[in-house]
Formats: sequence, structure tokens, C-alpha cells
Amino acid sequence: MLAGLWERSEIPERRTILSAAVERIWVTRAPGRGHRFDPEKRIRIVWAGDGQHME
Repeated sequence: MLAGLWERSEIPERRTILSAAVERIWVTRAPGRGHRFDPEKRIRIVWAGDGQHME
């Protein structure tokens, strides 16, 4: 259901959906210049309502 809504939505509506679903996105610093970006190691998404807060 949500996938169908996403596909039919324009960019402003997609932003609204993401704003409702995501509380925060953390991206850590690269280990050094020239290192390839590894999203699994450097990105942390805090979903709305999951109760986890990182400050």
C-alpha cells in the first residue's frame, strides 16, 4: 500500500511521507580523505516512534 502511494506521489508528497516516517538521520565522518562511502557503516536512521534517541 505505501509503495503504491510512494510511486504515485510527486516530490513534495514524498518529502511529507519521509518527514512523518523519519525522526533523524545521522551520518558519521569519513575515516579519512579518499575512503569510499560505506552507508551501512556511516548512516543511522532513527525511525519515528522507535524510541531511540542519540544526542
